[in-house]
Amino acid sequence: MAVDPAARFAVVIPCRDRPALLRECLEALSAQPEDLVGEVVVVDVGDASAIGDVIRNFPQTRHLAARAALRPGPARNLGAAATSEARIVFLDADCRPEPGWLYAAGNSLDAGAKVVGGAILDARPLHAIAAAAHFLQNAERGPGRPAQVAKELPGAHLAMRRATFEALGGFSNAPGEDVRFARAAASRWPGRVRFEPRMRVRHTGVASWRGFWTRHLQLGSDRAQTGPPPTVVRWLGASRPAAVVAGLARLGFLAACTLRWHPAGLPRLVLFSPVVAVGLVAWGLGYARASREARSRTTAEFRSDPPAGDSESR
Repeated sequence: MAVDPAARFAVVIPCRDRPALLRECLEALSAQPEDLVGEVVVVDVGDASAIGDVIRNFPQTRHLAARAALRPGPARNLGAAATSEARIVFLDADCRPEPGWLYAAGNSLDAGAKVVGGAILDARPLHAIAAAAHFLQNAERGPGRPAQVAKELPGAHLAMRRATFEALGGFSNAPGEDVRFARAAASRWPGRVRFEPRMRVRHTGVASWRGFWTRHLQLGSDRAQTGPPPTVVRWLGASRPAAVVAGLARLGFLAACTLRWHPAGLPRLVLFSPVVAVGLVAWGLGYARASREARSRTTAEFRSDPPAGDSESR
């Protein structure tokens, strides 16, 4: 029995210079039910020739080369604008969808969800750097987490109706664009941003020390710019000791998530704890840097404001 055309998805994949991972992503995507995949668009914001060589092996996939090095938010928006299906799912190039991925996403949308994301599994559980990176980014989205309302969802894989995407104006160009998008959806439609554990991908992530350090510096910076409450967090976070405390609090939260939803991952957490510690240092430094910059801007804006009553009275 054919699937209703309204149930098909446009799959939008932003990609920057990762041809090997993109190939794995598209190979896994090709195993999804054909009647659910209406369109596949790769938004190339890097080396067009390398990505084009991969896409030529997947005739159902369109290659959309951006004219500039776009951030993830604008890249997703560009890809969505180039598609026409009633449903859109955004998928990162370093993620491989598991069997049943699109069915789970569609079922959640049919049940009333406005935005749905799912579990993110570790594609390289025995690689120290990749496993530590996965823990620091995705411990709260483990395979054992139950279906529930979510306040935040990562952009690694997100599904929604086109009408929802357009009503929110797409993704912003600001840091943490996926967090901002999910929060906007949760604010507009309370209780209808959902985590669905049967919607699963395997995430490859970074595997080099340089990539690991740079990534977690950026993640810490993004959190300082999106984490509530912004005023208190940014002012306290501008202190390096306070940023260390924030990093330790984050470790506690992620360890608790692992214990609750994926206790089998605790031995690996202990084994790779030195690498996790390095990632937390990078996260804390990024958090502190963004906090200091925010405090400097706030101070400069305050100093530039004229005193009350001191405008045209002279």
